[in-house]
Amino acid sequence: MDFLQELNKHADKAQLLKDVALQIEKDLNRAGIKTEWTDEEIADSRRIIENLREILHTLYETDRAKLSAIMYSVDLSEREISRQLNRPNAMEMPEELAILILKRVLQKVVLRKYYKRLG
Repeated sequence: MDFLQELNKHADKAQLLKDVALQIEKDLNRAGIKTEWTDEEIADSRRIIENLREILHTLYETDRAKLSAIMYSVDLSEREISRQLNRPNAMEMPEELAILILKRVLQKVVLRKYYKRLG
């Protein structure tokens, strides 16, 4: 998975993963989706992917407006959003979208840390 490969490039993977999970929780809460992930879930990248995949699958089936709100909140490109929502196999969409969201949030967290160090 691209997200896990990208995460493994960083020295403090555990803290970075926690920061990514907390940012995703904020983005979900902003879209009106309450999460109560445990510390164990936040520390496990595969559980984060699975939790996010389940949320995205439910929203795809029940509330596409909230799904769109999450994608815009995370700042996915229009092209990626369109590509995911128009997949021939809709069953793959939630996991692929979860990974895209995680990759984008990871980028934002890394950039935020970089610029914070600069100062």
